[in-house]
Amino acid sequence: MSYLDPPRLTFFGKFFANPSTVNNAIENFDPALPLKPGPGTGPGLMGWNPSGAHYFRFQDVTVASVLGADWVRRSSSNDDPIVGATITTVPPGDSIPGTLGNGKIVDLDPDQQLISGLWGVHLRVDIGDQMVVRARMETAQLTDIWFSTTHGPAGVFPSALVVTAWGPGTDRSPAMQALRRLSPSRLSIKLYTDAYQTRAAEPDFNLGRLIGAIGPLKDTEPTRFAAARRLRSLALDARNTFQFYPAPCAVTPATGGAAVLTVDLGHSVPLVARAGEPMFPRTYALVDVPQGPVFIHPPIDLSKATIESTAGIVDLPVDPTVARLLSGNPMAVSITADAKELVLAEDSQGRYVDVDASGLRLNPGESASVKVYALRFGRPDPGQVLAWSFWQLPDGNNNPPGAVSFPATVETGADGTAEFTVVASRPEPLPANRQFIDSQLYLLGGPWQDLAGVAPDPNPYPLSVVVFNNHESVTNPTWKEVGPIFAAYARLYPGMAARVDLASEQMVRAYAGAISGMLQLPLAHPNHMPVTRDLSAYNRDLMLRWLRTVVNPTV
Repeated sequence: MSYLDPPRLTFFGKFFANPSTVNNAIENFDPALPLKPGPGTGPGLMGWNPSGAHYFRFQDVTVASVLGADWVRRSSSNDDPIVGATITTVPPGDSIPGTLGNGKIVDLDPDQQLISGLWGVHLRVDIGDQMVVRARMETAQLTDIWFSTTHGPAGVFPSALVVTAWGPGTDRSPAMQALRRLSPSRLSIKLYTDAYQTRAAEPDFNLGRLIGAIGPLKDTEPTRFAAARRLRSLALDARNTFQFYPAPCAVTPATGGAAVLTVDLGHSVPLVARAGEPMFPRTYALVDVPQGPVFIHPPIDLSKATIESTAGIVDLPVDPTVARLLSGNPMAVSITADAKELVLAEDSQGRYVDVDASGLRLNPGESASVKVYALRFGRPDPGQVLAWSFWQLPDGNNNPPGAVSFPATVETGADGTAEFTVVASRPEPLPANRQFIDSQLYLLGGPWQDLAGVAPDPNPYPLSVVVFNNHESVTNPTWKEVGPIFAAYARLYPGMAARVDLASEQMVRAYAGAISGMLQLPLAHPNHMPVTRDLSAYNRDLMLRWLRTVVNPTV
């Protein structure tokens, strides 16, 4: 189960995000390099938003429609009171309607800015003054990112919602009651973000369009993608003017051998203008069989209003004959009724392979488990041998290679999954360009990754791993050892100066207790320090030991 399944809430509104941009250039980590205001990401440039605080929150987000367990969509509160309900980002544990909270949006690494993560996001759904559900969103990593003149930077944040409380508002909504019965502790969520404004002079600076869906989720299912089927993007047209983006899809059996075909086109269709109408408001779904294409009726009609109401997720009932064809043949989408211009298509054998983790942060001696899923026409695909290796970039990542170990191959079991361990060790010697950041980025993949349908994603690496460095232990650290660490954050995140100047020993001493507390918060907590989650365990321990002598000088 996933957000592709009913009961499904779809919502629409805006998001606010203000990431800092000074750390976008790895050269800026060199304390000797002068920084100057200005757009761009080159050495010494502070970028378009140097004072950003990395906040992320929902703004004016409401439930636009709900798909019931009966596969009937309801778009009026008269049919289900959940329609029109508000969805807000709240502080952890908040129970007061209207109280806003900020999650954090952070890149994995300056050399890997295509896996931004949402950390510490807590959501609350309310019907009027009654809470429906409150939940913590597990860290969501950006995927399917693309850039265009109409979408701006656009991407998807898939994740899971860990339910912390169901409220009395649930009993007012038949769909939410059904969702609570089916998936009481975890929910699937997918956020689509586009039309983000990066121009400070515009009134909507730091705002973008947010479209999303929430549905059921089993504990055994992945959270970064729907374990179903995937339509891959086909080549650009000859005029090089448009391209559809990959789209998840699923076939759900119904009574009498019929089925429902669900296609998620919300992030797939090209637009004629920023947050505007689809370039192709009508498309045609079909089954690609050897005898020729079999069209699925009716055609898919999408408008801007439809996408914002349904999240662009289309549910098509299919008869038993088409359902049988879909079970073992690839699906495709055409922009013409004669199937001569296909824009999306499944792998010819229905294969789809993906990884339920796209970015890891590890210290020497730490490890992480990675799970790979192989599917064929939406069903588990056992016995698939998947090779893993480094994917080298020209700027010296993956070096030294011995700092990350992983198996050369993994094989999927009866459930179509394979799990393996990535182990980190000290990344020494670091290349010159990584000396000041004191960590290394490793990019892993394999020849199977085309089955993930990543093209034309500018991030073709299924798994990115940051490995932090460590050094010889300092028994009694002084400001001489910890001052440069604090100063680096003051330099790279000047927006913090309005709160506390981390380059000032006097200021850090004055706030030592608060700083120490935030350094020790869990990584997923919205107030974790540093906000960028790029502090090594070695440096954190060094800072905490010094801070303890400030807070309690007798220690």
